[in-house]
Amino acid sequence: MARLTFAAAALLALAVVAGLGTFGRDAGPSEAGIVPHISTDPLTDDAPVGGDVEFNFNVENVANLGGWELDIAYDEEVLVFETFTSGAFLESTRRIETCQDVSFPEAGVLRIGCTTIQKPGPVGPSGQTDGPSGAGTLGELEFQGLCAGESAVTFSDSSIFTVFGVSIAHSTSQGSTATITGKPVCAEPTATPVTPTSTLVPTFSPPPTATPVTPTSTLVPTFSPPPTSTPEKPCGDANDDGEVGALDALVILQKVAGFLEEVSNPDAADANGDGEVDSLDALLILQKGAGLLEALTC
Repeated sequence: MARLTFAAAALLALAVVAGLGTFGRDAGPSEAGIVPHISTDPLTDDAPVGGDVEFNFNVENVANLGGWELDIAYDEEVLVFETFTSGAFLESTRRIETCQDVSFPEAGVLRIGCTTIQKPGPVGPSGQTDGPSGAGTLGELEFQGLCAGESAVTFSDSSIFTVFGVSIAHSTSQGSTATITGKPVCAEPTATPVTPTSTLVPTFSPPPTATPVTPTSTLVPTFSPPPTSTPEKPCGDANDDGEVGALDALVILQKVAGFLEEVSNPDAADANGDGEVDSLDALLILQKGAGLLEALTC
């Protein structure tokens, strides 16, 4: 996958800002009546225990693609993630591609994604080089088999967007299936045994003689719920979705260009802590996504 040097990232951020005159404008539908679609291939792949299975993630009927992000669900008892390789489609129009580090937002789900930035040099009338259109491979995932069994490899969530950061409506396939053979066999989940409880037959006892009791007033304490704590938002999360990535940089650039009055999370958008939300904050967020910075300093 492509990685940017510090100097190249700085030049690219300036090029993006220079083309902001049309930022935030949708590129339009891919083809009338045709919805972009994301799918996997092959539908099935098999390997022995310790061997590898590979799946491609493809898009079709798309127009002016600027980036994508996928959450892929799999059975981590059967498979373990090994490698992710980005496809050639996204940077096929000579834009510069950068991919985020693979993350694991929850057990059995991994997140991959890539976006493109304007390459320095001549651009089209829109101020941006168009992204690719049509069909192509977004990337490839490789898993290793841990034990004999089957695992579905499916889309838990997905997002594709234009070079202007505008989300593209799309559909997804049901995914693929990995079959691992050999030994050891994956353990079946064991049911917790339920111990039956005995039913006692009550014996009759005459009711005791009631003794009159003078009631005393009892004060009922009022319940005050404990204060709730507000979770700290990650630095750089300009669009307030709980994640820091290329979409946050795009939102900041839209604000700088005047297409947004304010970002959803202005405190977290100030990635360098200088009291201003500007294109430098977008550059720092892109550098962190590319692995060039360990942390931001809101």
